Amino acid sequence: MRILVLESYPLWVRTLPMGFEELGHDIQISGPISEARLKECMERFKPHFMLSMGWGPEQTVEKQEMMRRYSEAYGVPHVYWAVDEPTHTLSFTLPLILRTRPNYIFTINKLNAEFYKQQGFNAAHLDFGYNSNIHKKMKPTTHLQTNLAVVANAYPHVMQQYPYHYRNHSMRMLLVPLLAKGVRIDFWGNDWLQMAQMLQVPIPNEWNHGMISYESTAQVYNSADIVIGLQNSTTQVTQRTYEILASGGMLITSDTPAIRERFTPNRDLIVSSSQEETMELVNYYLNHPSAREAICKRGINKVGVYTYKERAKKVLWHLEKSKLI
Repeated sequence: MRILVLESYPLWVRTLPMGFEELGHDIQISGPISEARLKECMERFKPHFMLSMGWGPEQTVEKQEMMRRYSEAYGVPHVYWAVDEPTHTLSFTLPLILRTRPNYIFTINKLNAEFYKQQGFNAAHLDFGYNSNIHKKMKPTTHLQTNLAVVANAYPHVMQQYPYHYRNHSMRMLLVPLLAKGVRIDFWGNDWLQMAQMLQVPIPNEWNHGMISYESTAQVYNSADIVIGLQNSTTQVTQRTYEILASGGMLITSDTPAIRERFTPNRDLIVSSSQEETMELVNYYLNHPSAREAICKRGINKVGVYTYKERAKKVLWHLEKSKLI
């Protein structure tokens, strides 16, 4: 099967599209979208369906309208994967789907799948996963070795705009108690010094390492004794949750129903629901390497069913059931 991926952002190209490739399908990455590029892809590649996702450089209003025109003109079904849910459902995703009129919508939020069905669209839940060619067990990298690590962007502007966002709570439960006690956490990602001001805790410059390439994140997960994973919602889990576990990382994260639905706390990972619990868990596991190792082994086994190859199978099942392919 030939699948046209309407994307230019490298991170998203390495996620779900690679799942289709692992299944043996032909993938064409559009790169920056233009009238000429879409026409070329349609006429030369002749895709069975086209896939767009998220909120990136290929999701301007002009390009969204272009996607709809070419989908309809060439009779190629358009599949959209909504990954900015539920924070931006009304502000971004809903206007996008009303413009593009995709033939099928997949969303990381279960409740939104029902919402889109009520709007007259084919829709289903499709969670994040991980690319097993990138996130896998490997030897620690000497210069990345540390006790505690965070790999994430801080998004201070989003946290200011949405002060009751669950990510704010997650940071205050997992990061604040450690930073307030001067416990070193090494941060990879944007804007953590600005976030430190919002959280009113110190993050020394030498703990802040800035951006790291997506392909290199697994090296951090394999080199830290404990990786702190923030959550954005109680009803879904972040992509990094899967990636940390798949890399064999020792993950501490927020105690949410979505985490417990997928994993077993104190077996596959560790969870905290308070600042005091975070301190206790971190102190215990930093001093018990054999306990960390046992959890890491179980975590990497448990996460094996959540690859993007398996996610791609689910997409194809729904499209076949709907007779779109």
